[in-house]
Amino acid sequence: MKSVLVIDDSWKSNKDDFLRSPDLKGIKVVGFSDSGEAIKYLRTIDAKDYPDTCIVDVISIPSVPQSNFGIAMLMAYSQPVGVNTAISLERFFSDNNHRNVKYVFKSADRNKADTAKDEFLRLRQDYFVGTMSQNARALFVFDKEEYTPPSIPEFAKDFLYQASRLHPMDVFDKLRGEPIQNLHAIWDDLGDVQGAENATYIEFEEGFGSPKSGKVVRTLNDIKSLPHNQKGIFIGDTIPDGFLAYARNLSAIVITDTNDFAGHLRLLLKPLEISILCGADLAAGLEITSDEVTVHPVAKKLYLKKLGIVDMSKTIGRADDYIDEMNEVAKERVRRSSLNLPHFRVNISGLNDHKGIFFAGLTRTEHFLSPYVAPSAFESLRDFLIGEDAVKLRKIFRIAGGKYNDLPYIAQKKIDYDNQYRLVVRLPMCVSSYESEDVLRLLDIPVDEFFDEEERKKFEELYGKNTRGVQLAKQVPDLYINQLRMLMGFGRFHSEGMPLILVPAVQSAEDIDFVRECVTKSLPPKLCQGLRLAAMIDSKIACENIEEIARNVSHISIGSNDLTADILKISRQNPDEAYKFMSLPKELIPVLKEIVRRARESNPYITISLCGGAAADVDSLMALKTEGVWLDYFSVPPTYKDTRLLPLVYKDMMLADFCGPLEEPDGNFWLESRGMKLN
Repeated sequence: MKSVLVIDDSWKSNKDDFLRSPDLKGIKVVGFSDSGEAIKYLRTIDAKDYPDTCIVDVISIPSVPQSNFGIAMLMAYSQPVGVNTAISLERFFSDNNHRNVKYVFKSADRNKADTAKDEFLRLRQDYFVGTMSQNARALFVFDKEEYTPPSIPEFAKDFLYQASRLHPMDVFDKLRGEPIQNLHAIWDDLGDVQGAENATYIEFEEGFGSPKSGKVVRTLNDIKSLPHNQKGIFIGDTIPDGFLAYARNLSAIVITDTNDFAGHLRLLLKPLEISILCGADLAAGLEITSDEVTVHPVAKKLYLKKLGIVDMSKTIGRADDYIDEMNEVAKERVRRSSLNLPHFRVNISGLNDHKGIFFAGLTRTEHFLSPYVAPSAFESLRDFLIGEDAVKLRKIFRIAGGKYNDLPYIAQKKIDYDNQYRLVVRLPMCVSSYESEDVLRLLDIPVDEFFDEEERKKFEELYGKNTRGVQLAKQVPDLYINQLRMLMGFGRFHSEGMPLILVPAVQSAEDIDFVRECVTKSLPPKLCQGLRLAAMIDSKIACENIEEIARNVSHISIGSNDLTADILKISRQNPDEAYKFMSLPKELIPVLKEIVRRARESNPYITISLCGGAAADVDSLMALKTEGVWLDYFSVPPTYKDTRLLPLVYKDMMLADFCGPLEEPDGNFWLESRGMKLN
């Protein structure tokens, strides 16, 4: 702090008392009774002499003509007093490209100072903000608690800076196009850390993802041995072979080798929310001896101790309002342009994913049983599939057939089997907030992800390689029969209608018939009649049989990840080819166009959606539009970027392509103003 500007309506009478503050010794202080006088003074000096700190008394009011004194009093009491004064100064400094200013709210009553600080932060989150109150000797001193703006990419900072200074009606028009697309591209990487001032760190060449803390791990065995409730940060020269099966145990990966490999790795790990640092010579730097460390990818730093992580949703609290305002204007533009736009829904993979989500896409029920979410539930599922007892009992039942069910030994074994395994497959009770139905996908267990190497070998010996979804259930019918029985406890089953049951890995209409048989064995006849089925189309053979599948279901969901792997003959587990799953390859576009056409010709009432990494890629969505491929909705991951910003970016691109910028006629459509709090 080198120079201070003070705004205090009693400055002339209280100046000497105020300057006795020990925090202001040796500091150049200039004071005024109102902001009008202060701004007149600021216009007379060079910008390089502007103060770096502004102290505003919370009972100060902005300078207005005497005839408008009533308006000034209304402004003073419409929000914590002193805030408008600070906003007036902030606007002047911003217009003159002087943004490195700290704002301090002064009051003898600490509560009043804090209230003014909080209100200022509600409108402006990109400044250092503090308070000043009286100590035991009645001297004004700076309070220790102060707000530090987050370290976010410059573009995001600029976006938020502009949005906070626009009328709600203008936010979309002024910031549409490239600003929205850039914000969408970086949003999920926003983040900051606390307590980094005195922390030792190592700098890296590249960083991707948000700040993360975790236990240091250096080998594959270290990653394997992490408890389910603890995340690790892998540090090494290169990525260990086989780590993908345990990737969910990690919060971040730090590799010291070149970043050539990390570009593809980032695309693979981003859906798992794993951050990356790469490109540093640790041998020539500091030795990492800490048990826990923190990565800050945006800052490209590895801190050699555990730091606090800032919740960006709280730090940039107004961002939600700006996105809402832009969406409202975009919706109105769409309505006027007569555009038809697809719907965006959110995939649910855990109990927390549905919070704040209006439209649920599909619920991936296997993730509620994963070793990363529910270890004990997964152990039961694993024992059911590859455990010696369960496998042996199913073999006995298969040999016995239906002839010997009445034998006491077989009957008792049946009872034991049902009692032990009937609750293996749990379901969430209710997931969607606004959809007329929930879409529940039956178990589609990712063996490479859930099982270790030994367990995977045993699974493949029993059921074959790459066996998943309904193809696995056809070998173990009880897998789906038991899961369908769980529908009886599903919260909305009786009150708001039955969920749509999505069958994964469908290859032909016979697979749908098999699931219908499972339904009749699981549920009362009255409930079976109204249950609708859907098919996951994610293989070439399913595409070949699309007509017969479409005639037997109400909905098809195109799984872009597995279909891409099958069409291009690549592995989803190969990091070098991970980028191919984050957008629609050109080879896949004509395939999608053909299966959508054939499906609708076979069943005019069928609905069609796209699921997978490509569903959240704007360029892929626009490519489908260009080819005339209409999908009813896209199922995207539950991230802020995909649920809030993706639909906005897509609508903006469609509007620009369809009819260009639209002028807003006065009085036709107007958002509720932020009122006098908007400055």
